[in-house]
Amino acid sequence: MAAAQGHSDGSGVSGGIMAMTPYEGLPVLFGFAGYWALTGLFVSQLIKYFTVYRFKDRLFVRIFVMIVIFTTLFFSSLVMFIVWRFFIIKRPSHVVSGPPPPIPIWSTLPSPTIAFVSTIVHFFFGWRMRMLRRSSKTVFCICAFVYSLSLTQFVSAAADFIRFNIAGRRLATKRSFNTLTTLWLIGGLACDLIITITMSALLFQVRERSTLKGTSKLLNKLIATTLETGLPTSMMSTAVLVTFIGYSQTNFDLCFMILLYIVYANAFMTALNTRRELRDLSTNNTMTSSDIHAVVGSLTSRDEFRSGEPADMADAETSQLHKPFSLEHIA
Repeated sequence: MAAAQGHSDGSGVSGGIMAMTPYEGLPVLFGFAGYWALTGLFVSQLIKYFTVYRFKDRLFVRIFVMIVIFTTLFFSSLVMFIVWRFFIIKRPSHVVSGPPPPIPIWSTLPSPTIAFVSTIVHFFFGWRMRMLRRSSKTVFCICAFVYSLSLTQFVSAAADFIRFNIAGRRLATKRSFNTLTTLWLIGGLACDLIITITMSALLFQVRERSTLKGTSKLLNKLIATTLETGLPTSMMSTAVLVTFIGYSQTNFDLCFMILLYIVYANAFMTALNTRRELRDLSTNNTMTSSDIHAVVGSLTSRDEFRSGEPADMADAETSQLHKPFSLEHIA
């Protein structure tokens, strides 16, 4: 989908995006305001992350963080261009004859950018699911399905971007590519729902097994965090899909799409920053090694995951399955 495409009224006004009524611009204005409000939250999450972890986190997590940072800078510039085209550039006082010129190439970039970041987020949460149940073949299959589906939705968005640009970036041509856009949106929504439901179910199972009050408190916090990060992305993905299919002429799909990106970015950073809160919460609680393996393995950074000497948590669980532990011994 050409995220900044606007909706041409057939007047042939240059760029396509400028030919709209004031009512069509209001959703974009709401999306713009919401985006920058959530960007402020994202910046505060970044400051918190680098204050706590700096270079102590796992390498792949640090790479993911840097990718999200630079992609957010890029996407923010796209949002500024969108608003510039909608509200700053004045419309010509006369009607230009003939078909409208192609849409600017930058206006077709938001969709693959959102799909790319959502894939990063899906892979991270898929890894956390896998860490919760390393020995479960069911969880392995679910994670593999999430990875495949997330890659599919990214490929769909990329293919939509490539085909639309090859076809000349004209709105009339774009209507024939709605299948790819719908596949991208449905794929992203399905990944969000699967991750949220599976993570919650796994954590509920661990909580039911636990007989320790402190462990249950820790798991309740983790379940709440899972819902806090999973539900916003699922709800926003649903809003984009519904408005794209049924209300695309109102530009509400563009409003929710602008917000969708920053919701993904905030969900990712929130999940990272919550790890320290969970670790602090569990510091004074006694837990079994199976609880530690299930909960801590996917939550702590590399340095936090180790004690004074390196140890494999899987080996620890095998040899000391029910031996009580305190997180002070491994954090």
